[in-house]
Formats: sequence, structure tokens, C-alpha cells
Amino acid sequence: MSLDWEGAHARLRAAQERLDAIDQEIGDFETLLHARADAIAAALSRPRAAGADRVVFSVGAGRYALEATAIAEVIDVGRLTPLPGVPAFYRGVLSHRGIVYPLLDIRPFVGTPDDAQAAFAYALLLTSPAATVALGADAIDGIESGALPAGVTALDLGALLADARLIVDG
Repeated sequence: MSLDWEGAHARLRAAQERLDAIDQEIGDFETLLHARADAIAAALSRPRAAGADRVVFSVGAGRYALEATAIAEVIDVGRLTPLPGVPAFYRGVLSHRGIVYPLLDIRPFVGTPDDAQAAFAYALLLTSPAATVALGADAIDGIESGALPAGVTALDLGALLADARLIVDG
């Protein structure tokens, strides 16, 4: 039995053509992804509108603000389940509408001393592609548009959620 070399070469050429076509499609796809990434980066680098609504809240002696669009809901902190073996800024977990939120004390992230004995009255529920968490608050001071009042620190939620201290090894 002899090998059909012409047929084998024809099949190899056809396979190579299919692979080349796939490479071309992937190349166009990567260009599309890069264009989308550039557009998102440009949108994020633009200054925020002066009239953006921000929720102002208090934690200990500090007053902080987050963009209102970052907050899914503000709830009273009811039953909080402690989390053993995690850093102290993880105050526990709470469940709301079937979603479990770890409750964070932001004070270690903003450079103010925390009070492990303090109980939060409110939880600001944040749901984003980056994380599903709740930030503890002693009081909700209101919604501000435009310039923040003196003594209020605007929080960068992206930087907070990207902090490596939030990662807990199992």
C-alpha cells in the first residue's frame, strides 16, 4: 500500500489555510479588545462631573464620601456573623436579599485607628465586578453634589477594592 502524498499535502494545505483564517480572526478580535480597553481607559481618566452625587458617611471620627452610583443600597446592620481567622477589619458577614456581604471597617485603609469593639449602625452595600462587599458606617450624613464639605474625604473605591490586604489565604 502506497501513501497518497498529493492527498496528504492537499489536506495539510487546507488545514494550514483554516489555521491562517483563525489567526486572522483572532488578530481582528484583539484589535477590537484593545480599542475597547482604550475607550474605557479614556472614559475613566476624564475628570468627574462636578455635580456627581456622593453619599457622605461617618466612621469613627472620620467623614467619607463615595459616589452614589457605587452604592447598591444602605441598610441597618442587623445580625452580623463573625469570621474567625481573618484580619480585624473584616468585621463579619451579613446577608441581605440572598447575598452574603463581608462587612469591612475602612479605617485601616485610610490611616485612622480602628476600634474593634465599635459596632456599625449601617452598611453601605457595594456590588461591582471587582467585589461584593459592605462598608461599615456609624452614620449616613447625606448626599452631596458638587464640592465636598471641609473635612470629608472622597474615597477611591477602585483603589480600596484593589488593596492586597483584602485577600485572605484559605
